[in-house]
Amino acid sequence: MYKVPIGVYNFHKLTTCDYLFCDKTRMIAEFLSKGDEVTLITRPRRWGKTLNMSMLQHFLASEVNGISTAGLFDDLAIGKLEGSKYLQTHQGKYPVIMLSFKDVKANNFEGAYNAIYELIRSVYDLFHYLLKSDTLTELQLEKLNSILRKKSDQQQLEASLKLLSECLHKHHGQRVYVFIDEYDTPLNHAYVNKDYLASLVNFMRNLFSTGLNNNDYLERGLLTGILRVSKDSMLSGLNNLETYTMLDEAYSEHFGFNEGELEALC
Repeated sequence: MYKVPIGVYNFHKLTTCDYLFCDKTRMIAEFLSKGDEVTLITRPRRWGKTLNMSMLQHFLASEVNGISTAGLFDDLAIGKLEGSKYLQTHQGKYPVIMLSFKDVKANNFEGAYNAIYELIRSVYDLFHYLLKSDTLTELQLEKLNSILRKKSDQQQLEASLKLLSECLHKHHGQRVYVFIDEYDTPLNHAYVNKDYLASLVNFMRNLFSTGLNNNDYLERGLLTGILRVSKDSMLSGLNNLETYTMLDEAYSEHFGFNEGELEALC
C-alpha cells in the first residue's frame, strides 16, 4: 500500500519512501532541450511547481543536502529516454543553487529583507566547503564570510547569487544552475503597502538582475511562481527571460494531472 504524499516536496523522499508517485521526469528533457537562459513558469497553487523544482535539482546536482543523487533516476522515464542520453550527459554534473521564497511573508521591508538575508545565508551554508577551497582568492573568501556572518550591506546582498555562482564555478569548473521557487510570494504580501512594495521591488530586481542576467557563471536559471509579474517592475532587469503560462503548450503536461495519470494513480 502506497502512502499519499501530502505536503511532501522533496523529490528524493517522494521516490524512495513508498509514496504514491506520478513520473514527471520527462520535464527534465524538455527543460534541457530549450535554449532559454532564464525561464519563468507560472502555475496556480498546488500544481507541482515546488516538487518539479526539487526534481530538477536532484537530477542536475551530485548531492542535495548531503545525500547523493546517483541512481535516483535510473528507473524513471528520463533514465530510459533516448538511450539514457540525458542521464549520462547531465545527471549529477552541475553545481545547483536552489532557494524558495515561499516563507518570505513580512509586513514591512525590514522584515522581508531580513528573511531573504537568512534564506541566502542558509543556501551559502550548504556550500561551506568553499571556505576551504584552494581555488578561491582571499577576496572571494572574505565576501563569502561576510554574507555568512551577516555583515554585508544591501548592495553586497543583491550581488550574493552572482558571488556564489562565481565561487562554485571556480571550484567545480562548471557553470551553475540557479532555481528560484515561488519568486513572487514576497511581492504578493507587499502589494497592499505602496512604500514597502517599491523598496522590495527595487531590492529584488537587483538581486535577480545580478544573479540571472549579468552573470557569466550561469548555465541556466529557472523561476516558478503564481503570477507573471510585469517586466516593468521586478523582472525588468531580465532581458533574457522566457515566460511560460498555462496558456502555453510548452511544459503543460508536466504540471497537474491529466485524465490518464489520474486513472493510473487510482
